[in-house]
Amino acid sequence: MKRTNDTPFTLEAAQPLRFGAVTSYALSIVTFITLCLAMIAVPISGAHAPGGGISYPYLETVGQFPRDYLWQYSALIMAVLYAIQAAVIAAGVRPEKKIYANIGLVFSIMVSLILFVNYYVQVSVVPVSLMSGETAGIPLLTQYNPHGVFIAMEELAFSLMLIPFLALVKVFDCRTRTCAAIRILFGAAVIISAAAFIYLSIRFGLDRKDRYEVVVISVTWLTLIVNSLLIARVFRAAAIQKGA
Repeated sequence: MKRTNDTPFTLEAAQPLRFGAVTSYALSIVTFITLCLAMIAVPISGAHAPGGGISYPYLETVGQFPRDYLWQYSALIMAVLYAIQAAVIAAGVRPEKKIYANIGLVFSIMVSLILFVNYYVQVSVVPVSLMSGETAGIPLLTQYNPHGVFIAMEELAFSLMLIPFLALVKVFDCRTRTCAAIRILFGAAVIISAAAFIYLSIRFGLDRKDRYEVVVISVTWLTLIVNSLLIARVFRAAAIQKGA
């Protein structure tokens, strides 16, 4: 098989390549919808809440359902699509790049599992518990607690997502402007997020609240929206090259 350096993929069949393109388009669209829904949920607690927001134990938040939770439903779909995209990339890359793609796949699955559990617990446990007056443990679980489990899990997941971003910089080494843009955006996301974590940790220590979470989630979501479109373009180009 003749290899070229204008695509990272070596799959002979066009169908998996087309599937990769569709998955990437879907990931970009769902992530964009999630971002829009999240922007509707005006923060009522944490470092960015107007006037300081509500305070512990955050039990008067039942009235925020469902508006503040809508974005988490689409985020559940986003987590699944993210893992599928990573699997398709790992299955189709050139043999010498599989080590990087497989590293990205492992961490992508970790990220997806953390986010899926985190969001599912939030939408399935917290609102109905508040409505039922079953408030024991809710302050630690609720998304409105800037020191709670929800924010910590998001920080963990989206920080781990930076590892697949770095891996994909090595995967998309093809000599096209699309691949160059993919590498630049992934690399910039890692640098910005790492710099934000260091700065906020030095300035606020453990009491950084949701400041880093807001930065890393914004950076990774915007990167996924744009780069998933670009990755879909690479998949389509590879499918055309195979005569699809």
